[in-house]
Order: sequence, then structure tokens, then C-alpha cells
Amino acid sequence: MGLVGSQDDAISGLHVPSRSDNVLWGLLPCADDEPIAMVGSGEIVTIDAVSHEGIMEDQGRDPRAWFASRGIDPSLVPHDAIEIAQCYRDRDPSVAGPHIVTGPIAIKEARPGDVLKVEYLSLEPRTPFGVVSSRHGYGALPDEYPSSSHPPLGDSSLEPMGLVSVICTLESELGKESHLAISPRNGRPPVRFPLAPFLGLVGITPASSVRYNSIPPGDYGGNMDVKDLVVGTSLYLPVQV
Repeated sequence: MGLVGSQDDAISGLHVPSRSDNVLWGLLPCADDEPIAMVGSGEIVTIDAVSHEGIMEDQGRDPRAWFASRGIDPSLVPHDAIEIAQCYRDRDPSVAGPHIVTGPIAIKEARPGDVLKVEYLSLEPRTPFGVVSSRHGYGALPDEYPSSSHPPLGDSSLEPMGLVSVICTLESELGKESHLAISPRNGRPPVRFPLAPFLGLVGITPASSVRYNSIPPGDYGGNMDVKDLVVGTSLYLPVQV
């Protein structure tokens, strides 16, 4: 699920959109990359984020068709996800990871040896739905589930064997916390759980002239998947560039 900081009157400042020219698909920015924006110490920035689910090669590279095959109105698919899927035709999935990485954003006067403190003020869903996916060869049980012969749950022309993708819908009631609901296909009642948004991938630019694959985390942060980094927490990262 893509997340974006609030843009209401209480939280304002620079807004960095996730256009195709502001992101890298599957690679982290390197020291040679020019910043797409610049902020000063203490300034607030709202950064768009885009999920890679629905645009991956094994999902057909057409997010509108992929989500439509799962009952989602295509008009709800973020326009930037559609643009990124169309623009990155030369992407090599054997070299690049799956993640859509927005940046780099420069911090005025930051120098190697400094420590960057990132405070999470607001994390808001950009869509009323999300995706839980598992692919053969990945996850906690990479060699066991899903198997390479696991039948697809959706349109077999859009999803190959060994891929399980389940749509979650966002539910909320006035005065109550939001929940995600997973609706099984067998007619049983949906499974609901509280929504606690966090950014799975966040970090600083590594001191390298090579763009790293987005999957492994490092001393630069990256794909850490720390679910505790929710609104109200802070992340400290050592500046390298």
C-alpha cells in the first residue's frame, strides 16, 4: 500500500510527488545522483510512495487490468503507479529489486558524519485497498510456500504459478481506528486487523557510485521493514553523502 504524509493545514511544507522522473524502480540512489528536492533542517516534507504490487512483471505490468481482475475500480489505481509501469520498459528484474524508491532528497548543510533524524508526523493511505502477496522463492518459507505449482488466485493470464496475491480493503468508522479487511474467496467472513502504516523502505544515499539493489538493507537503512516505525517515532541514520 502506498503511503503519503498528510497535506492538511496542520502538516504542510514541501511535497515531493512520485512521478517517474522522481523515482527509481528497484534501485537505491547513489552518490552521483542529483537530488530531486532539497529541504532544510527541521523542515516538513510530504513524500508520495507507490507500492510495486500490481505493476510487477509477474503481474502483467498493467496495474489497471491487474486490480480490475480482482474487483478494484481501475480509476482508484494511483496515476503514478500507471505511469511508472509504462515508463520503465527497460527494467531488468534480475538486477533490480521490486521497490519504487522516491529520491534522493538533499538536506541543506548535511555532511558525512552527521546524523539525520527523521520524525514520522503522519502516514496516510493513498488508496482504499492494499495487497498481501507471497512469491515462490521469497518470504519466511521460500522453498515451501507458495509452491511453484500453486494455482493463481486471479486471472491466470495476469498471474503465474507460485504467486499468491490477496486484496485487502480499507475500512473505517467515525471516531474509530481504521482496519484492513481480507476477504477470503471461500465465502467465509473477512479477517480484520488494525491498520498501522509504516514505511518498509526508508534510508539515506549510500556512499557509492553504484546504485544498490533495493532488497538488502544496510548501514544506510533501506528495505528494513521495521513495523514499529509508525507515526510518533523517529529514525536516526548516519549521513554518508
